[in-house]
Amino acid sequence: MWKCLKCGTENEWNFCTECRSSKDENEPKDVPPQEGMWKCSRCGAEIDGNFCVSCGMARLENDSLKPVSEEVVAEQPIPQGTMLEQPIPQGTTPESKAVNSEERGGRKGCIVAIVVALVIAALIGGLIFAAFNMIFGARESEERIEVVIEEDIDEYLEDEEIEELEPFDLHFWHGGDTVYIENGHVFVIIPLPPNARMENVDIEDSSFLLSQEEGDTWFGVRVILRNQMVDEFWVYSEYEVERTIDWHNEVANVIGYDTHGNSEGTLVITYWEDDFGDGITFTLIRQFGGFILLTELGFDTLDNKEDFFEVYRFNEHFYWVIQDVIAEREADMAVADPDDGNDRGEEVEWTSAQRTSWWDLMDEFWEAANPSFDLFFYIWDAVIFYDTILDDYPNADVARLRELHEEFDNRFEELIGLDTEADFTLPYEHEDNQNAFRDMRDLISEHERFYREFRAALEGR
Repeated sequence: MWKCLKCGTENEWNFCTECRSSKDENEPKDVPPQEGMWKCSRCGAEIDGNFCVSCGMARLENDSLKPVSEEVVAEQPIPQGTMLEQPIPQGTTPESKAVNSEERGGRKGCIVAIVVALVIAALIGGLIFAAFNMIFGARESEERIEVVIEEDIDEYLEDEEIEELEPFDLHFWHGGDTVYIENGHVFVIIPLPPNARMENVDIEDSSFLLSQEEGDTWFGVRVILRNQMVDEFWVYSEYEVERTIDWHNEVANVIGYDTHGNSEGTLVITYWEDDFGDGITFTLIRQFGGFILLTELGFDTLDNKEDFFEVYRFNEHFYWVIQDVIAEREADMAVADPDDGNDRGEEVEWTSAQRTSWWDLMDEFWEAANPSFDLFFYIWDAVIFYDTILDDYPNADVARLRELHEEFDNRFEELIGLDTEADFTLPYEHEDNQNAFRDMRDLISEHERFYREFRAALEGR
């Protein structure tokens, strides 16, 4: 057994189990013995041998090697730098030092408390300021927006013609209500006749319809804001003419129609008959804000209807056309035979079944034509104008789509059926009418072919 000089642990092996010092390091050195007591500067123990029995420090390493007597050791002050106590500055007692330490700690606590209180107060004040700023700032913002909008509208009204903002005369009828339709960002305000009843008004998105009976007479107003144009106006105008005639065929029997056009729009005049008698419809097709605006006025009699043409702005560009039609209709009504079933005074050449066969063929035509027209205009947008077709159809054959679109575009007037019309003033068996039936069936086949090839090119087949 040997005793570690560093920690005093008794060990059996070559290394101390506590401080890991080796047995060789603890072997006694050739140090001449020193007589007398000495005080260990590390732990303060009084030792009479060469090594401290408490911490193992050698006497030679101690700061004080001078032997002292018991009396001197008791009176000698502890050297500075010992681990037990620190030197006390001159003129300072331990009690005063403790008091100063407590005072400094108290001052620090007060400072910390004051800082925390200030931070909390600043946060509360900031929240209150933000709340007031949001409330009053929102009101000021609304006021600024209202002022800017009013100023912008005033400036716009000064720079643009009133027709661009109001396609109809909103001030002609006094006491009448107004409604509006919309398509995207474009709004159309529609004036109602003074005698209009709201239960006869039907509004759905971008379409408006008023159909009302007054005693033995009837009138109707229809306004539709079509989709935005991506091509020249005449392309859409021709398409709308056909759609107008087709729509009238669904609700009545179309006897005939006339079209008139100029740089401002297209006027379609449709003559029709139903189970209650005959009538006439004026359809104005024009541009408005980059969209197609369709306005229709339908009457069974034109007596006292001049205001309608003025309010809905038919007279601006087709005044004399409308006056001629009114005069001609009045003359026809004067000489018409009430027993022949045709108030226009024309000879009836077709039976009811024959007329129905033609309108059924027209319905079949539009069932085939509408899908192909839809794809034609879609390809116009996604391939010709914006080149975004691959976003919707990654496998699309773009080159083939361009070829098909060009072919369709070159035959647009033919495919829309403008040159294929039956003539009800000629007998049903007349060669011209039989050719019209044949040509219409050919157009149906062409639209079905275009639709199939459009779909195949879109899907990359």
